[in-house]
Amino acid sequence: STMFTLPRRVAAVGCANHCFSNKLACGKLPRILNSVCCKNKKVTNLQSLYLGFVSFSTQSTPALMTAHQLRSVLDNRNDFRVIDCSPGGVAGYCRGHVPGSKLLPVSPDLKDGTTDLDMIRFDKFYETLGICDVALGKHHIIVYDDIGSLQASRFWWVARRYGIENVSILDGGWQMWCSEGLSVETNPPVYSNPKTYNSSSANRKILAALKENSKYVATIEDVHDASSDIKTKTIIDTRSYAEYVGEKQINRTSGHVPGAIWLEWKSLLKPSSNGVSVFLSKEEIKALAAERGIDEGSKDIIIYCQRAIRAAHAAFALELAGFSPKVYEGSMKEYQNS
Repeated sequence: STMFTLPRRVAAVGCANHCFSNKLACGKLPRILNSVCCKNKKVTNLQSLYLGFVSFSTQSTPALMTAHQLRSVLDNRNDFRVIDCSPGGVAGYCRGHVPGSKLLPVSPDLKDGTTDLDMIRFDKFYETLGICDVALGKHHIIVYDDIGSLQASRFWWVARRYGIENVSILDGGWQMWCSEGLSVETNPPVYSNPKTYNSSSANRKILAALKENSKYVATIEDVHDASSDIKTKTIIDTRSYAEYVGEKQINRTSGHVPGAIWLEWKSLLKPSSNGVSVFLSKEEIKALAAERGIDEGSKDIIIYCQRAIRAAHAAFALELAGFSPKVYEGSMKEYQNS
C-alpha cells in the first residue's frame, strides 16, 4: 500500500481501533483526517485528504531535491509550487524554464529597495508569493536558479526569516534540469492576481499567525559581541579571498570582521558527474567546516558577506550539515560603512 510521511502534529493524532507511527499506511487515517476511517475501509486518495488538512510537512520533503525528484513531484502532485529565482528576468525565463514554474516577479536579491541593508518587507514578500500562486499552508515551495543556487538560497532564507519553512532547493538548478534531459517550457510568465489571493480569509489567518523568526537573524550588535568573544562564538566570512584580506575594497573600509573565519560560498559546491555545480554532501560540509575551525557544536554562528546573498547560500549548506547559523543581513555594506 502507499506510504506517506505525516508531520509530527498529525502523527500524534489517533483514532479508535488504530495505532500508527509517522509512516502511515494507506487506509489507516485518523478520524480527524477522514470521517469514514475504520479498519474495514480503505482510503485510495490519501494525498487529497492530506492536502485538505495541513500544509506539506518539511519533515517529509528534503530541503535539497534532485532533478528527478522534482520531475516526480510535477508528474504526481499538486501541492507544490516551483519558482524560478534566476537573475535573467523575463528574457532568460522565456529561453527555457522548468515546466509550470513561476518566474520570481521581483529582484531575486529580495532586498528592501531603499537602504539595501534589510530584506524585502514581509507584506511585499507575501504579495509576491500570491502572484506566484503559492497558498500558504497548502503548497510546498521548490526554488531554483542558474547560478549555483545562490538566489534560490536567498529565497529560502528570507522565507524562513518570515516563518515560512516549507521551502526546498533544486540541487544543481536549471543546469542540472537540462543536463538530465528533462522537458522544458519557453512560454512567457503568467501570474495570479494578488488582490484575489490576499482576500482569501484562510490566507489572512495564516498570514496573521506568521511571525518573523529571530533565530535566523543577526544584527550589527550581535557581530560586535561575537567578535569580542571569538573563543566561544563563530563568525564566518563567505566573500572572496580578495575581499576578506582587503585586496578588493568595495566599502569605506576593507578587510574582515576581527576573528572571522574565511569560508567562501563557492567552496560549499562541487562539480557533479555531469559537470554541474551541486552542494557538497553533509559529510563533506562537516569536514570542510572542521578544517576551517568551525565547531559543529557551536550554538553561536554568524555568517556575512557583502549583502547577505552569499551568506544565505552558506547558511543553507551549513544547515544541511546540522549547523544552526544566523545571517547578518546588513553584512559588510552596513558594517564597513557605519
